[in-house]
Amino acid sequence: MDRNEQFHSLTAHPQIVCETCRFRPSELAVKEGILKLDRADTGNCQIYKSHSGKPDNVYFYGAECEHYEKRA
Repeated sequence: MDRNEQFHSLTAHPQIVCETCRFRPSELAVKEGILKLDRADTGNCQIYKSHSGKPDNVYFYGAECEHYEKRA
């Protein structure tokens, strides 16, 4: 690796459409009960399970999601 080479990482897009999506929240059963998870800025949700993940264009670049439904 060249010492002058810059390293960049990507995170969830700041205006990711998942913020207002009804498929965003999910629950995880744990020993202590049910843990509520906020899936807006994670790579998965109720539609995109952990093994497949959200599409890169939605997650990293803020594109519209074909499964998006506005939360009530």
